[in-house]
Amino acid sequence: NTTISGGTLAITGSGQLNSGTYSSSITVSSGAIFTWSSSANQTFTNLAAGAGTINLNGSSGTVTISGDQEFTGTLNVAQSVIVTGGSNNVNTGLGKSDVININNGGTITVSGLLNNVFIGTTSATVDLTINSGGVLTTSSNNSDTPETMHLRPQTLTLAGGTLAWAGTRSSLWGTWNLGVDINVTQDSTISANNLTINKNPLSLNVAANKTLTISGTIVSQTEASGCGCDSNALSVNGGGGSYTGTVVLSGSNTYKGATNVVQGVLRVTNSSALGGTTNGTTVSDGAALELSGGITVGAEALTLNGTGISSNGALRNFLGTNTYQGAITQTLASRINADSGTTLTLDVASGNAITGTYNLTLGGAGNITVADPIATSTGTLTKDGAGTLTLSGTNTYTGITTISAGTLKISADNNLGTAPVSAVATQITLNGGTLNTTASFTLNSNRGITLGASHGTINT
Repeated sequence: NTTISGGTLAITGSGQLNSGTYSSSITVSSGAIFTWSSSANQTFTNLAAGAGTINLNGSSGTVTISGDQEFTGTLNVAQSVIVTGGSNNVNTGLGKSDVININNGGTITVSGLLNNVFIGTTSATVDLTINSGGVLTTSSNNSDTPETMHLRPQTLTLAGGTLAWAGTRSSLWGTWNLGVDINVTQDSTISANNLTINKNPLSLNVAANKTLTISGTIVSQTEASGCGCDSNALSVNGGGGSYTGTVVLSGSNTYKGATNVVQGVLRVTNSSALGGTTNGTTVSDGAALELSGGITVGAEALTLNGTGISSNGALRNFLGTNTYQGAITQTLASRINADSGTTLTLDVASGNAITGTYNLTLGGAGNITVADPIATSTGTLTKDGAGTLTLSGTNTYTGITTISAGTLKISADNNLGTAPVSAVATQITLNGGTLNTTASFTLNSNRGITLGASHGTINT
C-alpha cells in the first residue's frame, strides 16, 4: 500500500506503477496530492482512499479504474479515464469523491459489465463539474444486462461539457438516473438517451445567454408503491436568479410530468419534445416556449402568462412552419408571436383554441392562423407586427379588435368575436394595419369601425 501524507507524489514521463497494473491501495491524505501525468497506460484496481487531491492529466495513455473506490477528496480529470468492472457496487465509478472536475481533454468513460454506476451516493455530497471539452460517457457494448448511471451528486454543473451514451444499447439497457438539478454555465450538450427524472421537479438551470441542448430522450421514473414519481415535473430555469438561458429539447421524449418554463427559453425542435400530454406545459411571466423546425405538437395543454422575453411572445414561432394542437389557457394578458419567415397554426382537435379572461396579442413579422375559437371572454384582441393573422374559428371574445400593423384576415363576421348587443364605435380599431375579408358576408351593424392616428386599410 502507498500513503501520501503531505506534499505531492507525481508520476511523470512514461512511468508506471507495478508494470501498469496496481492493485494495492493508495491513500491520499487531506492536503496531499497524487498527480498522474504519465503518457503510459495504467490500471488501478483500488485507486485511492483519503480526502486529498488526485490529478489525472497524462498527455496520452489511458487510466483504467476498477473496483470499489473509497476516495473522498477532489478528483481532477484531463485525460482519458475508463471506469470498469464490478457489479452493483455503490462506490464503483467515483461515488465517494467530494469534488469531481472533468476538464478540457478529460473523458470519464463507463465501460464493461456494470449494472449500476454511482456518481454521488445517498450518503455522499459530490460536486460534479464537466468543463468545456470534458465528457462523461459510457461505451459498454453489453446489450443483455440493464445498466444505469446514477447521477445524484450534491451539484451537477455543465460548464461547456457533454453527457453522452456510446456503444450498443438494448431497450432495457442504458439509463441516466438524474437525481439532482443540472446547472449550466457554458454552452453544453446532453446526447444521452433515457434521461430519467428522479427528482420533482428536476430543474435545468442555464446561465444567461447560454444554451443547453438535449438531443437524447427524457423519460419518467418507474412508478413504485404509489410514489407518484412517474409524474415528476421538468422545470426550465427553476433555480431562479441569473438562470435565464435557453434549453433546447430535440429528442422524442416520453416523460409524463408537467413542463414548467419558469425563466428563460424552452425551445422544442421535435413534435414529442414536451413528453406525454397529461400534465401540460406552463410558461411563466417573462419566459418563453419556442417552436422550431417544422414540428406538430400534439394535444399538450399550454398555460401562458405574459408577453415573453422582450415582448417576443410567451409562445413564439422561432423557425419554420409549426403547428400547436393543444388548448391554450391565459392566466395573464399574453402574447403569441411568429418570427419573420415563419408560420404558426393553432389547431385543436376539438373545443376552443385559446381561453381565459385576459387581453390577447398576436403578432410578429411571421404568419399565424388560429383555426378554432378564441374564447377570452371580455378580453381584447390585438394584431401587431408585419405578418398576417388569419382567424377562421367561431370566436366568442367580446372585447374590441385592434389592428395596429400587418394584416388580419377573416371570412365571417363571427371571426371577430361575439358582436356587441348595441353599437360600439371602437369595436374594430384600425391603427396602422389592414383588415382583409376573404369571403362575402355581412358585418354586424353594431361593430363600429374607428381609425386611429396611424389610420388603416380595409380590403374586400
